[in-house]
Amino acid sequence: MLNLFDAGAAKSLSDRLDLLTDQSVPMWGAMTVDQMLWHCNQFMAYAKSDIAVRNRSSWIMRVIFKPLGLGKMPFPKGKADTIPEFKVKERYDIDTERQKLKDYINWLSQSQGQKSWPPHPFFGAFTADNWARMAYKHTDHHLRQFGV
Repeated sequence: MLNLFDAGAAKSLSDRLDLLTDQSVPMWGAMTVDQMLWHCNQFMAYAKSDIAVRNRSSWIMRVIFKPLGLGKMPFPKGKADTIPEFKVKERYDIDTERQKLKDYINWLSQSQGQKSWPPHPFFGAFTADNWARMAYKHTDHHLRQFGV
């Protein structure tokens, strides 16, 4: 499974970000490209502990869905709702959001030795490897949403 501790995987995501334009349209979902980038940045900001998110973890999420979320099964296209803290509310500058996401990708790719990580809002306790895998999978999912 690809993750952001793999330098090639991190570079691939950054390179794919450069393929997005303000004319990019989603293949599913309702977000615009700038909103998608902001949404991905919120996810990364939480992983870095830059923002707070309410814990929504439950036994079934930790035991049943966490292995699925971290596994090879792709995220459902347009079927899953996100948590309120990651929901877009306005429009954003695409270049600013793209650069923030590149910076977050770079930060996470260099954070393998970090010992303390926030719990995932749904899946509970997360290790560095869990965050590197989930951040790759989440960002990849949304880049695919926009065909890159």
